[in-house]
Amino acid sequence: MPASDPANGLSGILGSLRIAPIRIEDLPAIRYVHVTAFRSQAATCYGEAEVAAFEQAVRSPDYGQALLDDRVLGGFMGADLIGTAGWQPGLEGADTVRMRAIFVSPFFMRLGVGRHLVAAAEREAGRAGYSAFSVRATLNVVGFLQRMGYAVTSQGVRQLQPTVGLPVAFMRKSAVDQPSDPRA
Repeated sequence: MPASDPANGLSGILGSLRIAPIRIEDLPAIRYVHVTAFRSQAATCYGEAEVAAFEQAVRSPDYGQALLDDRVLGGFMGADLIGTAGWQPGLEGADTVRMRAIFVSPFFMRLGVGRHLVAAAEREAGRAGYSAFSVRATLNVVGFLQRMGYAVTSQGVRQLQPTVGLPVAFMRKSAVDQPSDPRA
């Protein structure tokens, strides 16, 4: 159902949220949202070198191409992109997708936008036949993903530059056991 469907009990900002696949012309806005969202919460988990390396990775041509190659949804308020969430098919097994690109503009954080974007991406992956989700989460979003039903399975490092790694948590969720409810 669309985010503005009254049956969903949504109002205000979420009632105006439009979720749609990203397009190539959205890449500048996506980069801006990803960098500002990460920077706004990174200080509690990461140092300046890690934040700078992340920003450099987001601005690389490979980052934009990877987003276009995956199934990434954008959350739009009017014409403005305010968040993203997406997935890559079949990385860990026949029934598992990797969730990715989960970011919300700082002004719209803690309003339910992220929950709706993740739930929409999960529904889309479920319709494609996948029943399990994994994510390589930056430490600042672990709590959010736990509230969405994900559990930490291990920890690791995402190498951003030869000398800079970003500590991450690997998380999993089964769609059968814990479906997302964006109103949770």
